Formats: sequence, C-alpha cells, structure tokens
Amino acid sequence: MVRTSPLPVTVETVGTTTVGRTVIDTRPGAPEPANAHVALDANAEVLSGLLRDTFARTF
Repeated sequence: MVRTSPLPVTVETVGTTTVGRTVIDTRPGAPEPANAHVALDANAEVLSGLLRDTFARTF
C-alpha cells in the first residue's frame, strides 16, 4: 500500500530559511544515518478505499 525508505530526518529549529520545517535528506550516501521510515509512494486506490472504510465506521 505504501512504499517507504529509511532516511535521515531532522526538524530544523535554527535555520534562517528552513526554521520549523522537516528536512529529509534523500541524497545517496547522506552524511547522517537514517532515523525514520519515510513514505515516498502510495497506492492511491487502496489507500482511498481504506480511508473511506475507516471513516464510514467512525461517523
């Protein structure tokens, strides 16, 4: 349903142009180690059906 990749992720707290943003380094050989599984692609049809079914049961 969702394709993920282990990547280094940080939340920028001191940058002058990126403060408050989540920064994901997708470069091959990134200097920081991967610390999160990041969703890069999803099957829209399957995911939409799952969300519809979930919301139908909730409301």
